[in-house]
Amino acid sequence: MNVQQAKPLNARERAIALKQQHDQRAFWLDVVLDSPVLLVILGAAHFALAFYVRESQPGWSALHSLIPLAVGLYFATNRRIPVIYAAYIAAYIAGCEVMWRQNEFATFWESGKYFSSLILFAAWLRDKKPKLTWAPALYLLFLLPGILLTVVQLFDVKSMLSSNATGPLSLFVMVVFFSTQRLTSSEIRRLFTAFALPVVGIAGIVIYRVNNLDITWTGDSNNEVSGFGANQISSALSMAWFFLAAMTLGFFSGRERLLNYALAVGVAIWMVVATFFTFSRGGLIGSGAALIVMMVLMLGVPSRRMAVAFALAGVALFSAIIFPSLDNTTQGRMASRFSAESTDEDLTTHRARLIQQEIQVFLKYPITGVGVGQGKAVRDAEFDFLSSSHTEYTRLLAEHGILGLGANIVLVIIVIQAIRKQETWQGRALSAALIAWGLIYMTHSATRTVEPSLAIGLACAALAVDRTESAVAKAEPRDVSLHQGALARKRAEPITP
Repeated sequence: MNVQQAKPLNARERAIALKQQHDQRAFWLDVVLDSPVLLVILGAAHFALAFYVRESQPGWSALHSLIPLAVGLYFATNRRIPVIYAAYIAAYIAGCEVMWRQNEFATFWESGKYFSSLILFAAWLRDKKPKLTWAPALYLLFLLPGILLTVVQLFDVKSMLSSNATGPLSLFVMVVFFSTQRLTSSEIRRLFTAFALPVVGIAGIVIYRVNNLDITWTGDSNNEVSGFGANQISSALSMAWFFLAAMTLGFFSGRERLLNYALAVGVAIWMVVATFFTFSRGGLIGSGAALIVMMVLMLGVPSRRMAVAFALAGVALFSAIIFPSLDNTTQGRMASRFSAESTDEDLTTHRARLIQQEIQVFLKYPITGVGVGQGKAVRDAEFDFLSSSHTEYTRLLAEHGILGLGANIVLVIIVIQAIRKQETWQGRALSAALIAWGLIYMTHSATRTVEPSLAIGLACAALAVDRTESAVAKAEPRDVSLHQGALARKRAEPITP
């Protein structure tokens, strides 16, 4: 009997087969990040963990950083697992970074940047021909001479390079990784959820301290409430509630259960409350501006206009009902802190002075700058003002000279390219909002944490690329290939306008 040789699958058949394989066996991480019940349990567990470590400081807390690192590297290097799962773990570690610092986990200070960057770099290298575009490559190339200058001038460079070099390096890694990715609405929601989970622990510590300590409320950022640097706590909380708000605005479809939607809204409001109690304005301003950008652009999506209207109504209700109660808790200090009654210097918390001094240092050392990490010492010697840089753009000028200016220009090119590559209104709105968040963060906190790198890197992905089976069938064969496992991990979803 003659057996006919099977013909190779065409593009449509291959896409359908992959969809069926995925439908038959959902990956466990999808189940966890999509289940409201499991998310509530895990959120409570993160608060309990943060509280216990803060009070008892057990040495085994190092496991909480090493286990996600090991899992992330496994996902990143195992070709049978789509790289999106490595991205989920990297986002989770980014959310853990400030929780580790706030509660004195047994891990080194810059571990959030190192671990998340290492995972995504390994995932990027997994491709047989890793794609590196000219803009991020030029950005990194511009910064290398400043690092070498510090290495040549100083014998002990570890502390100098740690906080200043790892920020731009993580930005480079995340841009090159996410630039190769096409993320669906479901994947965006899961990535946002992965970041927000550990931030529940941060919010829990803040709310606990407000309710259980005799807080002295002043007109300044409140480290007593935050339990750590208020600006970093505020930024972590704000990024988390911005992610949750963005999910409800543009990335829940009609099929999503009401419980998921309600959970996202409820946790976002709780985190906003915790952010206000830090009395740090940077995070609130950044997330507020990012949401405004997103809402304005989402008006181009008819099906999302009602969501924007509900969001505006929610802001009005929060201002009228919840905020006055919070203000009473702080004896009226909160309203004063977030009003425009302060002097200009108080409003910027000396950041304007730092910016001016860094520009002066750049003008004095325009060619090479003073070297990575040396700006603080130079400003102390020349202006008698010892403070770390808070603005990434002027730090690059002072420490890298003309090449720092070039890096700033290239960063502008990167974000413009990120917005232009988007294929949908949702993608364009989210990309622009993420860029706004990351760029504003770097005006008040430089690259203290990995968060602005994650925001700008994620903005460089093709976002909200939901496609129907019929759309896949009409695509070119190369378009349905297993690039980064995108189709292997994706159920067919309806196109959203």
